[in-house]
Amino acid sequence: MDPCDFVDMIFKIGERYSISTSDIKALIFKLIILSVKFVSKELIWEEKFKDEHVHWELVNHLTNKNIVGNYSEWITLLSFCSWENLAKIEGLIISNYPMLHKLKGHIRESNIDIGGPESWTLTCKILVLTLIQGLSSLHAIEVRDNIIL
Repeated sequence: MDPCDFVDMIFKIGERYSISTSDIKALIFKLIILSVKFVSKELIWEEKFKDEHVHWELVNHLTNKNIVGNYSEWITLLSFCSWENLAKIEGLIISNYPMLHKLKGHIRESNIDIGGPESWTLTCKILVLTLIQGLSSLHAIEVRDNIIL
């Protein structure tokens, strides 16, 4: 997907769900929060964005779907994200986020790790994809080649 078309699309999504679109970086984070499964979106939203409005009825109306789309949209969205700075705090990740560290190890053992600080970005992108409502968790690793492009 063309980056300009994608940015236009996420602004439209923000408007549709009554989300503030004044900060694109925050908007991307908001779209991720509103699309995850296995956690309380409302609690995370309240902690991160306090009194900012979102149309919860529309968000909660989606059943086994997310507000962004399928893998191509998510891969484009995640292309705007980077976690390369995690390499600087790897020791803290081992003790505070063992699941993330284990995922990185599994990726390395599977020979899909790209090495260097970018390997944390790949790991985090795969983790985010596995947590998106309506996307197959097992398919997230299979789209790895598209993630790193």
